[in-house]
Amino acid sequence: MARPTDPEKLAALRARQAANSARYRARKAAERNPEAAPGPRLRAAPATEAAVVRAHEARAAARAKRNEVVAGLTSARNPAVKIHTPREFPSAPAAIPDTAAKRRQRVKVIRANMDAQKLTNIGRRRKAELADIMGTDPRADAIRANLSSDQIARLQTAAGRMSSVSQQTLAIYFQYEGGEGELQSALTQMAYPRGSDIEDMLGRIESMADLVEQAETLYGPKAVGRLRI
Repeated sequence: MARPTDPEKLAALRARQAANSARYRARKAAERNPEAAPGPRLRAAPATEAAVVRAHEARAAARAKRNEVVAGLTSARNPAVKIHTPREFPSAPAAIPDTAAKRRQRVKVIRANMDAQKLTNIGRRRKAELADIMGTDPRADAIRANLSSDQIARLQTAAGRMSSVSQQTLAIYFQYEGGEGELQSALTQMAYPRGSDIEDMLGRIESMADLVEQAETLYGPKAVGRLRI
């Protein structure tokens, strides 16, 4: 683009270039030394001991709230009762780091953990794993060696049925209704039978698919609304 020849426009252009250059230098300086960056540019986690304690308490409060909400939902395993959730006990944060950088890192880790434990994020990870169970599971090769092509197809169909429900349902079922342990046990015994009946393990996973589909009608978004916890 041609440079303006009008003196006023030329001056305005140079002012914009100078401002852009100053912002670029400030950003690079902040990246090299975050603690020296000007206030408005700082987006790093707080670095005080109180900030670590607050982050720890916020994570505990989020977990307690999630457990409280889930405890009010009907169990897919036994519709006559509510889902059992673990009892929470107050706890103090681990030894607080003695430097600002380490405290800031601790706060970032706690916040990342809080985000990872939200139902939608747990369910998203589980949905992706189930949708490609023979591609993502580390025991896939061992399982493939022990199953016939028909049995592998049945396993993938059952996993696909489970992956078709909502992230919310998957998170609650696998986190609170024992689905995680049951699936891992069945897959391990299919990979390393040691006398286990492959058909029995496959039947367990197919029964899990039935329960997960039932769970969708009990605590999926259409049944209880979207739980943002």
